[in-house]
Amino acid sequence: MGIFHGCLVKHWIERSNPSVLIDLLSVLQYFNYMGMLAVEGTYDKMEALLNQDIHPVDILLMLAASEGDKPKIEELLRAGAKFDVKDADGRTALDRADQEIKEFILGCMAQKS
Repeated sequence: MGIFHGCLVKHWIERSNPSVLIDLLSVLQYFNYMGMLAVEGTYDKMEALLNQDIHPVDILLMLAASEGDKPKIEELLRAGAKFDVKDADGRTALDRADQEIKEFILGCMAQKS
């Protein structure tokens, strides 16, 4: 079993919640879909976020903001993702986004309230 898959099992067992495993698998799927594994070469960046106890939906938002994936950002915000959650470096989804995506996220949040 790979390190990442071991990490998934560890998180799932610790939380005893099958929906968390589904969320973690969604992070893995999105990471692979966006080609981030090819760019990064490892799952280290994703594992670091998971090990910080950041909810998977917030990790997905950080990744989508980095990539400028507007449809995914909108979907995640509707699902309750928080754009102000900080990673170990103190960076949020807004910090990872370019100006256009920052405005998009803030616009989505304004429509939501």
